[in-house]
Amino acid sequence: MAIPDLLNSETTPVGASLKVFGVLLGVTVLAGAALTNLKVSAADSSTSDSVTIQIKSSCTMSGGDSTYSANVNPGQETSDLGPSNIQVVCNDAGGFAIYAIGFSGNSYTSANHTKLIGTSSTISTGTSGDNSWWAFKVNPVTGTYQPSIVGSYSSYSVVPDTFAKVAYREASTDAGAGATGSGLQAYYKVKASLSQAPEDYTGRVKYTLVHTNSAPAPSLAYMQDLTLAQCQAQATDAPLTVYDRRDGSDYTVRYINGNCWMTQNLRITGIISATDSNFSGADFNTAAGGDSRGGSMTYTAAQSHRADSTDATASSSLGYTIDQLGAWYNYCAASAGQVCSQTKMDATQDICPANWNLPTYSQENDIKSYASLFSPIYGGQYANGTLGYATTFGFWWASTASDTEMQYDLGYNSGNLSVYYGDKRAGHYIRCVRST
Repeated sequence: MAIPDLLNSETTPVGASLKVFGVLLGVTVLAGAALTNLKVSAADSSTSDSVTIQIKSSCTMSGGDSTYSANVNPGQETSDLGPSNIQVVCNDAGGFAIYAIGFSGNSYTSANHTKLIGTSSTISTGTSGDNSWWAFKVNPVTGTYQPSIVGSYSSYSVVPDTFAKVAYREASTDAGAGATGSGLQAYYKVKASLSQAPEDYTGRVKYTLVHTNSAPAPSLAYMQDLTLAQCQAQATDAPLTVYDRRDGSDYTVRYINGNCWMTQNLRITGIISATDSNFSGADFNTAAGGDSRGGSMTYTAAQSHRADSTDATASSSLGYTIDQLGAWYNYCAASAGQVCSQTKMDATQDICPANWNLPTYSQENDIKSYASLFSPIYGGQYANGTLGYATTFGFWWASTASDTEMQYDLGYNSGNLSVYYGDKRAGHYIRCVRST
């Protein structure tokens, strides 16, 4: 059958009209085709996928952890000590705030604002006068995400004895790899009066990040007061930061397999008071037998070493900070002087905070499968004055004796935790546990 001339024909068959519509729609339909042959079949079944992406708020603070020292003569003050560079990267649309608090005596709170502690004298915080004083200030780093400084903290100010907001930003910064974030620089200044006692003084300022900017100020939780139930409630899903009342050091803890574990290395050294410690009696000196670096090992005298820049350099490829490394202790030091001989003896006291203790062999054995929660690090051990295995091993003392010369310890190597036994004379890490 020939296709008719549809444009010139005076009469158009029904089938041909389908041809016209077919051309317009890009579908070829033969003239004269039966309408009953056009069918649309229903689908037998269908399904769909839903994709939800949740981007969580993430705010981190880096930098700080700086140490400054200066010699100052009576009647004079130092020039600016610093800067300590602090960087915040925060994707929270509500921004963030940075709080500061000074360390005083044996806690972070003090009615008299005394912050610099010596063996017999103190220096109060302040900004003027004939008396000795010390002060701090924070300045923003100019940039796209420059933070704002609160009140007078851009000039030298009294070191606060409760958490005080010193800087903030009301919106997010950039985030991800290569983010510049918000920068802050902290400076310090000290004045010595003509009558100030000539000795060494040490002070600390802690900076804490919260988000959003409108979030409440952080609060202090001391290790000695934290119960196992509180640890379970607050540190099961994420680390909890707590403070050691003895020297103000902060540590993260986690509830792991029925116990509350420190997930950072203990770093208290020197003379430790029995108050708030897991030993009784007189004060104890963790380095009565000398520093673990540069000396011969011994069973009978306490030796310890607080990490410094030399130790950080030894494991620089791993990027550990001084605070992450903490300190190394021989067993006489770790046991607060209880186990200081070639005698097989479990430690029933130690230099952990009160209500915490060195873990037993069983507790260390039970945590082997929880390496990701325990957050182990390398850093090696001190033996005969030398740091060894700095990038391949980490060791943590247990309270349980192996034999007369060895004590059990938890070892970390090649990404795995195992229970070993170590020479009691060597310097190993400590991570305390709370089990009641």
